[in-house]
Amino acid sequence: MMGHRYIAVLLLLMAFIVFAVTDSAFTFLEDETAIVTAARAPAEETIGLFLTGNGQHEHPPLSDLLLHYWLPVANRSALALRIPSIVFYLGGLFLLGVSVGVRAELAVVTIGVLWPFGFHFGRLCGWYSLTFFLLAALTVAYERLLAGGRIGWFVACGVLLSYCNYYGWVVVVCLLADCARRRHARWRILSVATIGFMTIAYLP
Repeated sequence: MMGHRYIAVLLLLMAFIVFAVTDSAFTFLEDETAIVTAARAPAEETIGLFLTGNGQHEHPPLSDLLLHYWLPVANRSALALRIPSIVFYLGGLFLLGVSVGVRAELAVVTIGVLWPFGFHFGRLCGWYSLTFFLLAALTVAYERLLAGGRIGWFVACGVLLSYCNYYGWVVVVCLLADCARRRHARWRILSVATIGFMTIAYLP
């Protein structure tokens, strides 16, 4: 079964090369231009918008802050600007494959690599791929938690997801509801600790 893991990783590496080689054929979209323009603002200004409740792009500031610090590295290259999104999309596919188990991992990665919407929109500069990656990471952390793993990874993924997209709260609550449905012995502690930590982290 480990052979499937190696094949999946090879597919992801090949997909990265294809994404990079074909990127010049994909026009930089108006949404991406607006996101990059906003990310050029000082980090303090971006955080200030969030603290006052105004926000920008109708989502929390994590992706904007990451892009802000990536801009000097990208140096106005459209491909370089999209590299983080491509890495997050493919990394999210890998984690999603891990979450479904060894037998289905290769199938999930293959479908994700060949999926037209992923190929087109997984490269877009913005919060889309980062949200997908954090969602997949949260799923893996939840499965590890049910198997007796540590709560810290689950809470950390939940906080990061909620700082990338508001619906992260909904996903976390749904997972906690699933934990309760399973009548998992730790679900009460898990629920109180998760919501408590996320609320404290989200107070600003």
